Amino acid sequence: MTFTDRRLKEQFTTAYYDAMLEYLRIYKAAIITGNEPPSMPQFVVESEIWGEVFATTPPEVNVLRPLLFQLPPIVKRTELGSGALNFVSKAGVSVDDSRGAGPRVRFKIGQSVCYPVGYLLEYLEAKPRMRVIVKQNLGLVA
Repeated sequence: MTFTDRRLKEQFTTAYYDAMLEYLRIYKAAIITGNEPPSMPQFVVESEIWGEVFATTPPEVNVLRPLLFQLPPIVKRTELGSGALNFVSKAGVSVDDSRGAGPRVRFKIGQSVCYPVGYLLEYLEAKPRMRVIVKQNLGLVA
């Protein structure tokens, strides 16, 4: 799925904007009622924005959830291998993509292949070796 289709790009932009407005509404309600508001990354991953745009279920991220706080909502493939994702191989993800075994949702913005962060982390969690490397990188294992 690519964003070279103008209609899809507009639909995504509208859905993301609507999701942000919904987040602000929930955040405000939580403050008024004295409850703990959800974090932005948690909301973005658990919201239905991806289902509306890409006709799929929300990603399931458990072990790698701490990375949600370190990454932007959309990650370009060219950003893999640096920063908080320095342990992820661009080439490995690219090969998995070409085999149909990469992240469930990907799209192009111009020439860049991009992944919603939740689906990228879901993909990484599904790879046992990668899960161990990530846990070590986050200091979750000795």
